[in-house]
Amino acid sequence: MPRPTAPFDQAAFEAHLARGRSLLSIRAFESACDAFEQAHLLGQHWTAPHTRSHVAFLALGWARRDVREMGGQLLRITWSALFTWLWVPSGNVGSTRISAWRGDPALAAPASARDEMGQP
Repeated sequence: MPRPTAPFDQAAFEAHLARGRSLLSIRAFESACDAFEQAHLLGQHWTAPHTRSHVAFLALGWARRDVREMGGQLLRITWSALFTWLWVPSGNVGSTRISAWRGDPALAAPASARDEMGQP
C-alpha cells in the first residue's frame, strides 16, 4: 500500500485525541467519537498513532457500555498494531460505524485538501 505523500501531522493528531478525551469526560459521546475519527484519519497510515486512535475508541466503547464497539476495537487494536505497515483502507474513520475493511476516498485526502473541498 502506498504511503500518503503528506507527512504525519502529530500536533493535529494529538489535538483531536485530546479533544476527544475531553469530550468523553463530559459524556459528549457523539462529539468524542467525531474527534477520535478525525485522529484516526490522520494517523491510520502510521502504526503507533493508528493503534492509539483505536485505544481511544475502546475507551469510548467502555464509557458507553457498548459491547459491539469494545469488541470491534479490541480486534482493530490488534490488527492496527500488526498490519498497519502492510495495508489499511484509506479514509476509514476507525469506529464500528463503518466496516473495518471499507474506506471513503473523499476522506483519504489530507485534512488540508478536505478543508478546501468543504469536507470535515
